[in-house]
Amino acid sequence: MFLYNSPNNTYRLLPPTRSRTCEFSGFVYDSYNDDYKLIRIYQYIVASLEICVYSTRENVWKIIKVDRIQSRKMFS
Repeated sequence: MFLYNSPNNTYRLLPPTRSRTCEFSGFVYDSYNDDYKLIRIYQYIVASLEICVYSTRENVWKIIKVDRIQSRKMFS
């Protein structure tokens, strides 16, 4: 997967992540850390989610596993 910066006409090859189809993806700016982040959410098992957060500053994916009970509290 590539991340393209159209104003600079540059791109970055992202480190590999899960090959499954994600249920949600988004791109956000983290003003606290002055960092752009790509977020991908996968249904890991019936009872849990896996949230992958890519940091452009660190060039790494952080993986967070959340069970469905926690996710209902987070997104309600």
